[in-house]
Amino acid sequence: MTPITHHYLPISATGSPVQEAGAAPKASGTTLEAAAEQFEAIFVARLLGEMRRATQALRDDRDDAGGLGKRDRSTDGLHDWADTQVAQALASRRAFGIADTIIRQMAGR
Repeated sequence: MTPITHHYLPISATGSPVQEAGAAPKASGTTLEAAAEQFEAIFVARLLGEMRRATQALRDDRDDAGGLGKRDRSTDGLHDWADTQVAQALASRRAFGIADTIIRQMAGR
């Protein structure tokens, strides 16, 4: 597995949810939810990226006759961006349930 070198997840204007983890108790629920959603987004983005890299082995370098077509390294950045956008959309809907599980465990519910 390759190390994470960058991610494109936005951080709110008030700061990072992770940095705010020690904030006042009144904000901790909101901060916990934001941090949990951000974690889910990062996790899903990595999952999508690894799935994309796994399918690259099925591509054919010679021509478009391969099962998934010819490899095109010029669009790798675009694919990373698209994976991140999809991951953010899924995490905001809590589609995988990762954020909900983190919130339950951290809040003691």
